Amino acid sequence: RTFSLAAPGLVVLVPAYLFLGSMFVSVDLSTVDFAARAGYKPLAGVILGCYALGSATGGLWYGSRNWRAPAWKRLAVALSLTVAGVCTFWAMPNLLVLAVVIYLCGLTIAPTLIAGYSLLESTALPGRATEAMSWLGTGISVGVAVGATAAGFILDALGPRWGYAFAAASGVTTVVIYLSGLRRV
Repeated sequence: RTFSLAAPGLVVLVPAYLFLGSMFVSVDLSTVDFAARAGYKPLAGVILGCYALGSATGGLWYGSRNWRAPAWKRLAVALSLTVAGVCTFWAMPNLLVLAVVIYLCGLTIAPTLIAGYSLLESTALPGRATEAMSWLGTGISVGVAVGATAAGFILDALGPRWGYAFAAASGVTTVVIYLSGLRRV
């Protein structure tokens, strides 16, 4: 029996989602560090709650629509918007501005994740959609683990602005991997 991937796009999406996981965890850790260094560590949870609320809002909006655009295109747009937002976090002057911006940037998180899983579901080999989705979940989970370690070192050595820069670099890597592999998804 020969080995075959559960979906042809996994070769692109797993590495892309690995870096996406790294980006997400780096944002979380950098936000906690930013709040702590500003003297308001308890507010980190509120700010990250704004990120989650933005994601929930975006997910409700995204899920309530009937999309005509194919999943690969929706993922390209949502992923690019998610990363573009994260690329601004390093420049936030204070926690209040960060809370507003992080909510707005959160609006594209759920649509990004939904589009990625939808793409895999639509391209998976017959009877292998669950396997394909589990590979995507594994990719993002490994990215969270590796990204947390790297972000921890960066935050300890250089502080939250560099942690956000690492998150942005992880995000840009995600977009580059995805867009350069579009023919394979």
